[in-house]
Amino acid sequence: MENPHTADDDLIDGFLQHLLHQKRYSAHTAGGYGADCRSFSAYLLENKLTLMDAGSDDIRLWLGSQLGRASRPISARSASRKLSSLRALYNYMVEKGARAGNPAEGIRGPKLQKPLPTFYGETQMQHVLETPPAQSRQADWVELRNIAIIEVLYTCGIRLSELIGLKDADIQWAAPAQIKVMGKRSKQRIVPLIKSTAEAMHRYQAARNEYHPAPPSFFITENGAPLYPMLVSRVVKARLGPFVQGKISPHKLRHTFATHLLDNDADLASIKDLLGHAGLAATQVYTHTSASRLKKIHAQAHPRSGKN
Repeated sequence: MENPHTADDDLIDGFLQHLLHQKRYSAHTAGGYGADCRSFSAYLLENKLTLMDAGSDDIRLWLGSQLGRASRPISARSASRKLSSLRALYNYMVEKGARAGNPAEGIRGPKLQKPLPTFYGETQMQHVLETPPAQSRQADWVELRNIAIIEVLYTCGIRLSELIGLKDADIQWAAPAQIKVMGKRSKQRIVPLIKSTAEAMHRYQAARNEYHPAPPSFFITENGAPLYPMLVSRVVKARLGPFVQGKISPHKLRHTFATHLLDNDADLASIKDLLGHAGLAATQVYTHTSASRLKKIHAQAHPRSGKN
């Protein structure tokens, strides 16, 4: 008689090969799916069950045991990931004719709390932009590029991919200075350039053109190739590192852009358009991050605030 654990192992091995070769998942992602599925299989074996026998209640009990265990309980996000792994495994088994239905299909995962955006303070950003960069061995035009990158990310609020995709032709230097940004789903928008940003970009472009007069993108590497995400992250971390604590990333500058606009009384609809959001729901998250704005509104509006 076949060992049921061996049968489960064979099913999971076949599933992982399917993920790697048919679905083109990375080895890291497939490995995560495999770990979740083997953990569930081990739980079933303890209860004298197999993947073929398991029902929806067995999956719920397993997830509950993981969430509620005394030693190192998993998070709601991890539980949702494990449930997704089992859904994918059982979909594979159904497609192969090994099962008639997917027992994970009707199970709802635990509710996830969406983290609020984090941002840098206005004083911190003032120090970042007004402090001359430390001496380095990089070419002058590369230092000017790095300064311009920070200016654009913070004062325009564009995404990392939008920064990388920016071309010389997308910039209008004549007043009003502005850039044309290609956003998600190929939607274009116009973002104005404040004076300091336009000047930083112009200084960089003039210095860059001495070495690379016909670049493929506005922002380029030292070798003249388009920027790539890891390089931009390194630039942002190097520039902001001396002034801020915690996680540093290009996207956090986008959050900072939106929060600082809101703090200084910009209306939500205008911020939505500047960020390139499809609807206000995505922009409204910033109303929960700005305690200073709420204090200002309260002080200005409440009759007992003492403003009079």
